[in-house]
Amino acid sequence: MNKGDRALDILMAERVMGWPRWDMEAGDWPGPDDATFYADFGDECGLAVYVASDEPTFYFAPSAEIKDAWRVVERMMALDFWPTLNYLCGEAEPLDKPAWFARFRCVRGGTRGDHWATADTAYLAVCLAARKAFDD
Repeated sequence: MNKGDRALDILMAERVMGWPRWDMEAGDWPGPDDATFYADFGDECGLAVYVASDEPTFYFAPSAEIKDAWRVVERMMALDFWPTLNYLCGEAEPLDKPAWFARFRCVRGGTRGDHWATADTAYLAVCLAARKAFDD
């Protein structure tokens, strides 16, 4: 597994996915039996995501893994953002080197703008663009 940006992964878990954090030291399961929560153990496996279970259902590291970044894309689509993901090669504007380009455009309401980012990897570009959409 690639080592991603833990702070960005936490932001994706909380703000995009809508998962609250489970502080295991504070006590018991923090919600309904069918709830989804995440925990950060500080390891390199990504955030542990729990879905109605005492054991991690999966690990979540969207800034480092394309399968997890795709969960972010699907969630953004559910929030009425249309995704674009392209690989830009050459020296096209606004870049001076090849890079991945991700964009989320709000398709309902018209109050949120067009949010895009570039990065060396597709998964990081997705996370950076999603962060911009939620910072707006």
